[in-house]
Amino acid sequence: MSRFKVLLASIGLVLGLAACSAAVQLDFSADLTTDAEVPAPDLDGATPSGSATATLNEAEDTLTISGDFSGLTGPATGAHIHGPAEEGETEGVVFPLNVDAAASGELSGTWDDITEDEVQQLRDGLFYVNVHTDLNAAGEIRGQLK
Repeated sequence: MSRFKVLLASIGLVLGLAACSAAVQLDFSADLTTDAEVPAPDLDGATPSGSATATLNEAEDTLTISGDFSGLTGPATGAHIHGPAEEGETEGVVFPLNVDAAASGELSGTWDDITEDEVQQLRDGLFYVNVHTDLNAAGEIRGQLK
């Protein structure tokens, strides 16, 4: 192989690796269900559900989350990211979310000081989103971010 071809191949390899390492945004999602909530919520005939998506920026220091929910037993009183915890386990709030005070609505937030350890916990599936109501102060619907 000529030196020119080796040089071109080397440049191509370096550019390809640089493009790959230019940090790709990471996306996570969660289906918010009553079955995932711990302890099991009192539904009083309601059939709540929801979903959430989260995107980690390229610098891996900001997580942006949005989602929606419907059919709650009453107006949402709060929504949060909790963790670190496996499915079926509970843990404290790590980041509060904005939430519509309604039985159906949207949630959102921008966690702009997420740490390297928290990013790893996010990648390991150790954070969950839940939505709270008066009837279910511990949480009515929940989903693990994966």
